[in-house]
Amino acid sequence: MPAAPREETIHVMRPRPRAYAVALLVALASPAALPAHPGVGIVVGEGGDVYFVHGPSSRIFRIDEKGNHLVHVSAEGGRGPAVPHHLALMPDGSLITASDKGGEVWRIAKDGAARRIELPARCEAAAGLGAGGDPLTASSEGVLFGIDADTDSSALVRIGKDGACMRLAGGARGHQDGRGEAARFGELHGAGFTLDREGRLILSDDGRWIRRVDMAGQVTTLAGGAERAVVDGPAERARFGYAMGVAVAADGTIYIADAEGRRIRRLSTGGEVTTLAGDGERGGDDGPATTASFDTPAGVAVDAKGHVYVLDWFGVRDGVRVRRITPDGQVSTLAAVH
Repeated sequence: MPAAPREETIHVMRPRPRAYAVALLVALASPAALPAHPGVGIVVGEGGDVYFVHGPSSRIFRIDEKGNHLVHVSAEGGRGPAVPHHLALMPDGSLITASDKGGEVWRIAKDGAARRIELPARCEAAAGLGAGGDPLTASSEGVLFGIDADTDSSALVRIGKDGACMRLAGGARGHQDGRGEAARFGELHGAGFTLDREGRLILSDDGRWIRRVDMAGQVTTLAGGAERAVVDGPAERARFGYAMGVAVAADGTIYIADAEGRRIRRLSTGGEVTTLAGDGERGGDDGPATTASFDTPAGVAVDAKGHVYVLDWFGVRDGVRVRRITPDGQVSTLAAVH
């Protein structure tokens, strides 16, 4: 049986603005240079429990509906994933994540018990799933989505529960919409993956674009452009500093953690990009969304009531804060891990 959840070195804090080394922004400009980032994984369950990763300590934490902060699972003693980066929430309340060793995908039950998922030996791409923090997500049926990439190519991989393995889309690097191998992706190491209500994959590509991929492999760019900037407006004119984590609300709105822009952005179903929270200054001030500050918002989740949860890095490969944005635009810090 798994050990009982225990109180841990995670605490409520009143953050204040602070300056950090430029190294993190350099790494964001070239995500492959940041294999040990704290992770982008944050999800919220139907009961209100918030789960989030802290890669450096190889732990996944839980904030329950009463605000208690607990260690949900730890890699200590080999009982869980080492250096987890991404999370997917399953219908039964369990979590899917991966070790950054590559090829180690784990399912974590609601009681914190973790077990390895057997991956198909005949699927070469499976051996690299999650490597160095590569993006990973799973459908409600347990279908896995990851990437198969090297210096010259960048592709999405789908692994079914039956072990069937296929490249869903992508090939040579670039930026091009299309179907299957005709589509092109840029750097996906720092990408965020999620699925919408229609089962389509929503992802950030090279920090510059938000894209959608259906299960026939058709890739469509939803917003963004080649320039790195923070520009709100119609999807084709909107720009991102460095888009990482993505989440889709029940109404189809896509929430985006713009790490280098230090803002939380949203893309409406009508194709309009707006800023939800963040003044663009590096810090950790709570308060009204227009004046609240973030350090490096990397992960994002949204619940059924419209609360948005943000995994905000602070320090270089070190700490994470969990921030919450209420529907009326108030930002608060729920917890932090160093």
